[in-house]
Amino acid sequence: MSGTNQEIEGNNTKNNFTDITGSCTIVGWISFAINKIKAIDMGDYYIVNGQVVGISNSSTTQVVLPFTNNGVQLDDCRFAINNGTNIFARCLVSAGSNTVDFRATVSGSLFTSFGTKAIYFTVIIEK
Repeated sequence: MSGTNQEIEGNNTKNNFTDITGSCTIVGWISFAINKIKAIDMGDYYIVNGQVVGISNSSTTQVVLPFTNNGVQLDDCRFAINNGTNIFARCLVSAGSNTVDFRATVSGSLFTSFGTKAIYFTVIIEK
C-alpha cells in the first residue's frame, strides 16, 4: 500500500484523517521543523494525532484544538524531547476544554523555554 489515503485491500476501510494543523493554535515554539496535526471524526469522539518539533520559546507547551472535549478522554504522549533530551512526557485535555496541555514529566514539570522541543501525541476526546 502506498500513500496515506489508499483503501486497505480486503476490508475497504480508508485513512480519513483530516489535516487540522491550520485550525490549531500551537503554544511554546518559535519555529517548527515538523508541525502536523490530524484528526478523524469517529461519531461520538475525535482521534487526534500530532507531531510538533522545533525550537522552544516558552515553558508552556500546548495545542489548542478547534473542538472541545465534552467528557472522557484518552491521552498518550508517545515521545517528547525537552531541550534536546528524550523524555517521557504527559499530555492532558480536560473535560470542557479544547487545550491539550503537555508537561515534561508525569508529575507535571514544565518544559524548558529554549532548545529543541518535540511532542508526538494521540488524544481521543468525546464530542
